[in-house]
Amino acid sequence: MQKYVMGRLEFIDSDIDVSDYLFMREEGEFEATIDLKRWGKNGELINYFTLKDGRKIVANTWWNNDYLGTAYLPDGTKVILTFKKTKTGFFALKSVNQK
Repeated sequence: MQKYVMGRLEFIDSDIDVSDYLFMREEGEFEATIDLKRWGKNGELINYFTLKDGRKIVANTWWNNDYLGTAYLPDGTKVILTFKKTKTGFFALKSVNQK
């Protein structure tokens, strides 16, 4: 299966502005669109989403859970995101389901 992910150096060399994207600050399920995905420097996949209500969210996924499948979804894909609060108070992306 092909992965749809921007390379780390490719992103650094681009003029893409992601300063409007924030980490999630609440639990729940949210309808969203995948805007962009790029590799981070530690092997994580950094995912940028626009929620149905217009908020822009950034969330990391990791190799040990196959990046929650986002690596295989093209930009523009509609998804349902589930965020859960961790013991440390961070809101982690726990599931991504194609809508």
